[in-house]
Amino acid sequence: HNIVLTDKELTFTRADGGLYHLRPFGSKLVLFTFSASATHSSDFINVLQSIAPQDYNLEVTDLTVQCKNNVVKTKKLTLVYPTVTIAGQKTVAKKISQIIEHKAALAKKEYLKANGTKNLLTEQNTYVPTFHNNNYLSFLQSGYHYFTGAAHPISWKIGVTFDLATGEEVLWKDLVRTEDADIFTIDGITTKLLATAKAKGIPLYKDFTKLKTLPKDYYLDTNGMLHFIFGQYEVAPYASGIIDLNMEKMVKD
Repeated sequence: HNIVLTDKELTFTRADGGLYHLRPFGSKLVLFTFSASATHSSDFINVLQSIAPQDYNLEVTDLTVQCKNNVVKTKKLTLVYPTVTIAGQKTVAKKISQIIEHKAALAKKEYLKANGTKNLLTEQNTYVPTFHNNNYLSFLQSGYHYFTGAAHPISWKIGVTFDLATGEEVLWKDLVRTEDADIFTIDGITTKLLATAKAKGIPLYKDFTKLKTLPKDYYLDTNGMLHFIFGQYEVAPYASGIIDLNMEKMVKD
């Protein structure tokens, strides 16, 4: 019905509204289907072969991502982390799951080391998926620990984002669109942080004027917007809590 070719993908729309995208994905050409039956994928392949007859290594998938929680629970430790399944991407999903499992194992090891023999430390640590599209999968890990007798618990949030073509973790700098580069500088992020804190009434340290280094911790929200996370005591007193800074800029494709 309609064929559109760009430098990133070839799109084919069926007369009945079925939509297909053919994109490079790792070493493959992957056929993504939207609002269409996979049984109609032969139509797409026939069109391709009529344009340039050759062999195609095609995989039909809607890139469905599923996360099944694993729970490690002792008397004072609760650790919840996902095993990831991605339709048509077993190797990538396995790699992501192994990275997360390794992080969870390290968290448990650190807990046991900190807890020692007195068993005074309570900790909870949970992963929640926040975003995925055809290119990226993002999680927000949140938790807290509390020593018996301490004045208050310590909480944290840590983001982790994966490249769905490789299964590797992605640095936020690799996700910034060219047109947004000037905003993702120390000055740009500081300006956004100060404006957000003022708008939301979040007290920062009285002597805080500017970030000294670029933030490292981030995640992607459900709309693909990049958020920086500033932990307790990082730029503000404990009472201000964890500061979640929405840069209000979408990541690149």
